[in-house]
Amino acid sequence: MKITLEPGKTTWVPFIETNAKVKIEWTCKIEYTVYSIHKNNKHTANLRYVFSDLNGAQFIPSSQLIIKEEGIPLTITETVASPAKNKFKSEKTNDPFVEINDKIATIEKSRVISKALSKRMIERTWTEKISRSVKIENKTGKKVLLKLTIVDKPAEELIFTSSEPEPEAKEPPEYYFAIKLNEDEIKVIKLELKFRKLEKLELPPDSVKSNKQNALVEQDQQAVPEILSQTAINGLLDQAFVESECAEEEEQ
Repeated sequence: MKITLEPGKTTWVPFIETNAKVKIEWTCKIEYTVYSIHKNNKHTANLRYVFSDLNGAQFIPSSQLIIKEEGIPLTITETVASPAKNKFKSEKTNDPFVEINDKIATIEKSRVISKALSKRMIERTWTEKISRSVKIENKTGKKVLLKLTIVDKPAEELIFTSSEPEPEAKEPPEYYFAIKLNEDEIKVIKLELKFRKLEKLELPPDSVKSNKQNALVEQDQQAVPEILSQTAINGLLDQAFVESECAEEEEQ
């Protein structure tokens, strides 16, 4: 590839014209939070050009860089200052031709566990298993290797549990994927995360008395046998009738 670096307006940059090898890097980082985990999201892929094997004799300072293909400008960006004379890279820019759509697939909620912290305070906890589908579409017209990073939040009880395909590498809370896409190819990554939720509820004063009454009713119901046979009922009635007659005779 032939590149040209033209002099900048504020920084002295020599005019350089040289042949170089070029590599394009695509990256994307998806950070889930307790708010975004329940939403459908669109993410932006970042694009960076890496140049190597330059035959120039000048260091590359920070300056404007125009990337052209067949004479047509594709990207206007900046170079990253490099102390090496034979290589440098550009700043990251957004690539609108790599589309990343991140949607919720399913949410499974566990049983809610309630615990009384005080007479008017209740703590409720449950766990959600959240499945997400990340669709990546390549519309660049060339092959793409996307380095995707998934970030969870263990401190907020939001934990990455599994994915299909599996990550290339793991350094929790970051999980790394290398997604290869041909021209016009679409790939889908399936993610599963676990989110433990906790909430505290303060009951109004009237509900405390109501709860006590309900508790007494429940205790009374538990003290009475649920089922009595007809024979047992008749026996109890006969016994009550006999005791009543004996009491009347004693009074006379």
